[in-house]
Amino acid sequence: MESIRQQSNINRPAPRASDLCVGAIVWLAPKEISGEDIKCCCEPHISTPAELDHDGYNHPVVVLKISQRPGSRGHGDLVCVVACITSFDSCSLKRYMRKLNHRPHLKNSIPIFHSTSEPPEGHFTQLHLESGDLHKQSYVGTSHIYPVRRTSLQSFGRRGNVRAYKTRLTEGDYRLLMAQFELGAEEYESTDMVPQTAARRLRLLANPLAQPEETFHIAIFPPLPRIEPARREPPPAISPAERAISWERYIEQRGYGTVTAPARQVQPPPAAPVYPNPVTNNHTTYCRSQDYSEYQDHVRNYRQYPYQQQEQRHGRSDESSGDDDWSGIAAFVVIGLIIWWKW
Repeated sequence: MESIRQQSNINRPAPRASDLCVGAIVWLAPKEISGEDIKCCCEPHISTPAELDHDGYNHPVVVLKISQRPGSRGHGDLVCVVACITSFDSCSLKRYMRKLNHRPHLKNSIPIFHSTSEPPEGHFTQLHLESGDLHKQSYVGTSHIYPVRRTSLQSFGRRGNVRAYKTRLTEGDYRLLMAQFELGAEEYESTDMVPQTAARRLRLLANPLAQPEETFHIAIFPPLPRIEPARREPPPAISPAERAISWERYIEQRGYGTVTAPARQVQPPPAAPVYPNPVTNNHTTYCRSQDYSEYQDHVRNYRQYPYQQQEQRHGRSDESSGDDDWSGIAAFVVIGLIIWWKW
């Protein structure tokens, strides 16, 4: 048996740090190669941790958690929490189900589906791989979990199939296994994205505070949903007939209520101005006209009358005008005589 295990360890390269992911199945190197004592880190066994026995080395394990080695900042210096996988000395699934109630150590395990195994009768839980099968019918132990450095791990596959993420549990079965251990599941990236996000994952593990900008926005500020602007309805078209009616009628037809225009105050016509007679300058006699232009026409026409017509209009005659002339001459002569006498 020991020689078979030594031969199985031949041509198993160490897994790349960028290939390690949760749910991946890798190989735990022999104790002579790992050179460390691996102890259980389950919460019930923290005070008195159980050490992994010699038969637990040189067996496949499933990766449950990945973290940076305490005190290290180097990229790829990882510590993986793993659970052991065993075949129970090549125990078939049918035999496993028959002895499950009689062997206590079998109760703390979950079988991994294998396409060549004959399914037993009844309902039971199985774990599934994303693709392919393990070498034989295997089972995951659920009693202990162990922290293992990456340098103590090897690839499960040989030759061309050496990438760690090539043999992996499905996301649902990984979460089922974590619930069995009562542990919180880590982020399960799709297998196609594991090599593409390797640099980001290793950088975050080495320095958790130095989060890249794209991760910061994706994790804390998810993109806001796009809000389409509300469509604005075009204003109702106004026909030429509506434009022709009055604005009061238009508002009433549109249903905005009745609009009553205020009553218009009718202003009385302005009174005709009164102007004095330009000839007599007697304010008891007036010339009434509608505006000042008519008054100017009135004065202009009045000045164009002949002098005789004006004399007749005011009651004067030629005789009265002659008497006035002789009276003036006689007064002048009398005044002259009085001045000569005094002289």
